[in-house]
Amino acid sequence: MQWTLQLIDVATLTGAVVSALGDIATGSVTKDGTFLQELITSSRRAGEKIWPLPSYPEFWYKLKRLL
Repeated sequence: MQWTLQLIDVATLTGAVVSALGDIATGSVTKDGTFLQELITSSRRAGEKIWPLPSYPEFWYKLKRLL
C-alpha cells in the first residue's frame, strides 16, 4: 500500500478569488511553507502561476469544524 505525502486539490475557486486573480493564477492555501515553495517552483516550470493566500489559524479552526 502507498500513502499520500501531499494532497493537491485544484478546483473552482470562490468568486472573490476569481475576482482577485482572474484566470491568470491559481490561489493556494497551505500551512506547509516548504511544500508551497516546491509547488510554486514546479508550477513555474509548467508555465502556471500560483498565488499564496492567507493561512490564518482561524481559517483552519473553521475548516476542522466542517470536517
